Amino acid sequence: MPVPEGYVFAMSSADLEEGGIYPFSVDEEDRIVCMVDGEVFALDGICTHEYAELADGEIEDHTLWCPLHSSGFNVCSGKATNLPAVIALPTYDVRVEDDAVYVSREPKAQG
Repeated sequence: MPVPEGYVFAMSSADLEEGGIYPFSVDEEDRIVCMVDGEVFALDGICTHEYAELADGEIEDHTLWCPLHSSGFNVCSGKATNLPAVIALPTYDVRVEDDAVYVSREPKAQG
């Protein structure tokens, strides 16, 4: 199946597990895919507070915890929920089709 226009292939949907964090890159930029409550989300893969790879973090409920200083981010909106981070993570549209997870190249509008 061809990749939808404006999207990139991120991973096989068969590899998704609840609470999992999966790194991938788009044009050498780190991104992550995660699954929470059966929904798939995509966010920037680097903490907005200080450089840390969020793929090494943990997910609890709908919060992605940074492994460096424990900043929290809502996986649905990207909003910073715990200090020291105050800047939201960009989020991306996700399409799951057949056995593939596709993520938009461009971030969603911040709201």
